[in-house]
Amino acid sequence: MTFSLQFKSVLKKNMVIGWRNKDIIKENILPLFAGILLLLVKYLSQLEFMAPLLVPLAISGSSRSTLIQLVDEKAERYKETQKIMGLSQKAYITAWISSSYLRGIFSSITFLLIPAISGIAFIDSPGPFIGAYFIYYIAAIHQSLCLSTLFSKTKMASEIGTLLTIIPIFLVFLILVEDIRSFVPYYWFLGLFPQCTIAFAYMTSLNSKSTFYQIPPVGDYYTVNDAIGELILNVFLYIILYFYLDQVIPNEYGVSKHPLFFIKDLFKKSNSEDVSTQGENQDLKEALNRNDVSDIEISRASQTQQDTSSADFHEPYPNEKRLPASVLIRGLEKKFDDFTAVNKISIKLYESNIFCLLGHNGAGKTTTISLLTGLLSKTDGQVQMYGKDLETDMDDIRKFIGLCTQRDCLYDDLTFVEHLRFIGSIKGLEGQDLENEVEYILNKTGTQQEANKMSRELSGGQKRKLSLGMALIGGSKVIFLDEPTSGMDNLSRRAIWDILESVRDEKRTLVLTTHHLDEAEVLADRIGIMAKGKFLAVGSSQFIKKNFGEGYSLRISVEDNHLSEFQGSWKQQIKQIIETTLQDTQLNPQTQADTILYLIPFSEQPRFIELFKKLKKFEHVNVDLVMNSLEDAFINIGMDEEKFLEKNRSRLSGLGDRKEATKNEYTNFSDIAVPKCLANPPTYKFVSQLFAVFLRRYFYTIRNTTNWISFIIAFVLLVSATIVVNVITIPNEFLFAKDNFRLTFMSNFLVLAYTFNSSIFISLPVMEREYNLKYALNVMGCRVLPYWLGTFLFDYLIFLLTIIIFLLLCVAQQLTYVTSAFWSIFFILTTFGAAYITSSYFWGFLFKKASAALKFYPLMNFFLIYAIPWILCGPIYQVYKNQYISSDAYNILNGIAQIPSYLISPLFCLQFAFIVVYPQARTNGPNFGTTINTVYGFCLIILASAVSFMLITLFIEQKKYGLKNTGSQETEEEILTQIPEQGDELVKEEINRLNQNNNETIRVDGLIKKYETGTLAVKNTKFCVDKGEIFGLLGPNGAGKSTTFSILTSLIPKTYGSLKIKNFEVDKGIMEIYQDVGICPQFDCLWENLTPPEHLKLFGRMKGLSGSDLDESVDYFLKTMQLTEMVKKKAGQLSGGNKRKLCVANALIGGPDVQFFDEPSTGVDPIARRFLWNTLTMGMKLRNSAICMTTHTMDEAESLCTKIGILIKGQFQTLGTPQQLRNKYGSGYNITFKLNKNASKEQIEQLIKNQFPKAFMIQDKRSDYITFQIGKDEFQFLEAFELCENSLKKQKLVDDFSINQSSLEQVYSQFSKFQIEHNNEQHLYDQQKNE
Repeated sequence: MTFSLQFKSVLKKNMVIGWRNKDIIKENILPLFAGILLLLVKYLSQLEFMAPLLVPLAISGSSRSTLIQLVDEKAERYKETQKIMGLSQKAYITAWISSSYLRGIFSSITFLLIPAISGIAFIDSPGPFIGAYFIYYIAAIHQSLCLSTLFSKTKMASEIGTLLTIIPIFLVFLILVEDIRSFVPYYWFLGLFPQCTIAFAYMTSLNSKSTFYQIPPVGDYYTVNDAIGELILNVFLYIILYFYLDQVIPNEYGVSKHPLFFIKDLFKKSNSEDVSTQGENQDLKEALNRNDVSDIEISRASQTQQDTSSADFHEPYPNEKRLPASVLIRGLEKKFDDFTAVNKISIKLYESNIFCLLGHNGAGKTTTISLLTGLLSKTDGQVQMYGKDLETDMDDIRKFIGLCTQRDCLYDDLTFVEHLRFIGSIKGLEGQDLENEVEYILNKTGTQQEANKMSRELSGGQKRKLSLGMALIGGSKVIFLDEPTSGMDNLSRRAIWDILESVRDEKRTLVLTTHHLDEAEVLADRIGIMAKGKFLAVGSSQFIKKNFGEGYSLRISVEDNHLSEFQGSWKQQIKQIIETTLQDTQLNPQTQADTILYLIPFSEQPRFIELFKKLKKFEHVNVDLVMNSLEDAFINIGMDEEKFLEKNRSRLSGLGDRKEATKNEYTNFSDIAVPKCLANPPTYKFVSQLFAVFLRRYFYTIRNTTNWISFIIAFVLLVSATIVVNVITIPNEFLFAKDNFRLTFMSNFLVLAYTFNSSIFISLPVMEREYNLKYALNVMGCRVLPYWLGTFLFDYLIFLLTIIIFLLLCVAQQLTYVTSAFWSIFFILTTFGAAYITSSYFWGFLFKKASAALKFYPLMNFFLIYAIPWILCGPIYQVYKNQYISSDAYNILNGIAQIPSYLISPLFCLQFAFIVVYPQARTNGPNFGTTINTVYGFCLIILASAVSFMLITLFIEQKKYGLKNTGSQETEEEILTQIPEQGDELVKEEINRLNQNNNETIRVDGLIKKYETGTLAVKNTKFCVDKGEIFGLLGPNGAGKSTTFSILTSLIPKTYGSLKIKNFEVDKGIMEIYQDVGICPQFDCLWENLTPPEHLKLFGRMKGLSGSDLDESVDYFLKTMQLTEMVKKKAGQLSGGNKRKLCVANALIGGPDVQFFDEPSTGVDPIARRFLWNTLTMGMKLRNSAICMTTHTMDEAESLCTKIGILIKGQFQTLGTPQQLRNKYGSGYNITFKLNKNASKEQIEQLIKNQFPKAFMIQDKRSDYITFQIGKDEFQFLEAFELCENSLKKQKLVDDFSINQSSLEQVYSQFSKFQIEHNNEQHLYDQQKNE
């Protein structure tokens, strides 16, 4: 891995992203306007006051962008993730400095070009100043680098960075005070801020014609050469500080060094080791240096020590292949204040192994992964990888680590293949080797079609594939995978399993976390179960199941044409037979009308034959008997780990009650009272929604440190204004209007104060749009008016508070230029606040990301919104002043330019309003004429501006969420001719039902979605969901499932077709329709600073709940979602699974009649998933709701859905109940055996075929399992069971077995193959088209 290769990769990545997201263009627009303003300084005295501010601020966009981007790299884990995978700090920072230099020099040239050509105002010899400016931009960039080490959150970096770089500039105006101007240390102290230094360089270069030229001049105390010297000092000072602070300041995800690390390194004795030890470790070091750990001999201790762990129940790893231990963990601990997230865990991991880490949400899994990879610093303990210590040898370890984090660390503006090339380059690949590796990863992950897509265009599952590919590329030896298949469909998951199994065989160690227990059972060589930061059990899948399993699942279902008999007398008869034959069974209530499901303990196994003989008389029922799974064992551990430990200690020792817990034990809601209000429909209350929005703004603001910084910025600048303006010496030409001069000068401070304070008003609305929080509020019934009015009321109260404090300070200091016109100034400022806040809402629509708004809006506010009116009005005044036009023409032109400017730019209007406060300014004052000559005239136009901005904001908002058909270049009839007839006879039955009835709760008729790219994603889809139904929308990636769901939930508009909810067409009046709707999107719609109860109260109020009804509902959902222990935690601190549970609760509160859930259990552990299922089922029964959901979990679809539709290529291929799909498309029965270690697969196959000649073996990824498929025509359940129990099990050929129908997953897989074929055909077509 060469430095130059990594350097070029990071530099290229930075420049490509900067160009694609238009940051480079934005950074040069602002300097252009600043240059024009500097040109106008010679003509407009009002702008001359601003010149010392314009000079340093002109390129602040570039330096500010560097600061925010570097902090964003940390906040989003880009930096540490890339360092974990081998990126050197030297290459990383050198590339960032270089890209910042390139962008900064463009901005500097843009700023200086126009003034330099025409001559910089009042500077006779601009050469030294221009030279100083180019040094300044380097110092400013180094300052941003240094500041970036202090922050881990982007918004805080933006606000505090502004505070540290903008406020000191105002202190340069103290040179107008003679005693301070002659105080030399004043210059050198402020010169530590490059912004002040360049302002001094500008002011000391001015000639005697400038307002800032004083007697004695600034140049007598501080020259341009002094400024250049101090700027050079700043260049070196800040870069040295950056390198030091980056090493010693710990951030949320990084590991820090000792503050005196450079002294320790200086005195470190490299030769203190024993000579024999040096020789022993030499091969290890050489192998690590060339990233070839396959030949490394692990330390003697790791090979000779017995396999142990800190788990309460530990199964020693047999290690029959004598695999070396690659990772050693001893006493690892992590504390967050008083909370212990990881508690003294120890374990040994082996090469060519997959170790799976399990545990419910919050158990400590992700924290453990973060510790092992260096994303988090440990509190105590030791971690070694291939003999290297994680704390002292981090750089060496990172050379052979691969990482797939739980949250995708992807750049929106890079393509799939560019991400792979970038990480591959970090790993040292280049040229053809890199291209071959990229092609290998694309083929392995099946993502050839996505190769040239931007990451922001990828689906959730495709992003996970990209993250996995980035972890695998470059031959990583220790690979950490945090839920790598989250959000993927089943076929994609199984494809990933194949990849991971092949990777394991390449002498790699894989550490995997997952909430898919079947994934752990198939892949893991060993499993560790965590709870409360500890290991409870470590061992093989069989060890976990044997010790903590619960028995069998017995499912009884009926064939389609006998459903009426089953629901009549058969169901009760079967239940009676089961409950009288077996002594200890539990009925699972989460079953459909055509199914019975019992949980049966191991102790009832001897009575099975008797039971199945009795059930044989029911010829048209299907029987499934499934052995306990890893998920059953995991759930059996239960919610309370202490009870689990107590129970299993007695059980394993043969003491105590042997009765086992079951899944239902942990999903029993009988003790949780259901609030009566949930039986009532939601209602709209304006005041309730207004209060909810106001409170959400309140909580977000007071808990966000950066918001406080915004207040401090404004407050400090306002206080600075009262001090500086009061002590400056007024130039002679302004002595006739002292009060006007001071007030006008103060307006400069106010403009800057509110320019850089503006992010507080714009950031939340933009952030809510970026993360679809605004969308969630809208589709949960929030109306436009209460949203914006509630937000405005809070923002205005905060603004009013700062104004009152400012005016009280003026009164306290007896500032006569303020107190003499107190009420005029008061009314100007209070009306200005309304216009300024509403204008921020309006301009916020220009930004798609909050980070972009933070970076550019304050600068845009100053250099565009404030500056453009000056650029328009200034030349008109200059033309009039030079007598090129008459007074009447000037008044007309001035009015045309000024009146719109007053309405568009509240800052511009504020400054002109201050000009007319004192009468002398209206006649012979130094400022050019104003169209409005009274304070109250300005107040009225400012109010008109505020009302206009608010009305435009409401209009845009209403239009933005309009859902009328978008239409297409093709008519609906033309598109229909391109769509073949869809689906089987079950789909046709659904269409007939749709045509015969018109009262379904959700009704979709002829839905078509064609994107602008020409992709026809949804093709004339038709279905309905009535009360009491749960409709499952299934389909692999690319089938149109996400598009269909997005249309149903109003995230995107449809092209053609009809969508009705409760008989209302969803194309207008969206808020009224969605008042009675609950939605849980695929993404987490949560405010990171609000707690779970506050979220629930927010959405509860949206649904009209208040008082005790609201409190009872919140308490109910906290209990049912297992969030009672999280009530004081902010949403940003919750685990991924707990966030999903909160999103589901948000959708359910208020008892809506219609509910939409997009993969609701993604990232949720199995125990919590059962709670979630129960809650959904109970909610549906309570309101007789209609529910539409998508899922990638087939057991979730079978457990919850009353009917399922499988989408392929934008059309339904089949649609019916789970049992209908199994009966129609199932291929008979499967018998799965857990092999005894002494049995052979051939021996068992022979016995099975003797009984069932047409049976054939199907692939099972588990090496100690074997599965046979038997057709319906020759299968008899009783005969199959007797064969397995009496022959195979008694002869000790198998340890256990299960008999079940073809699963819904197998049916789904059959259809999904058609989508894969279609995707491959489309890919080939696209390739040929491009060629």
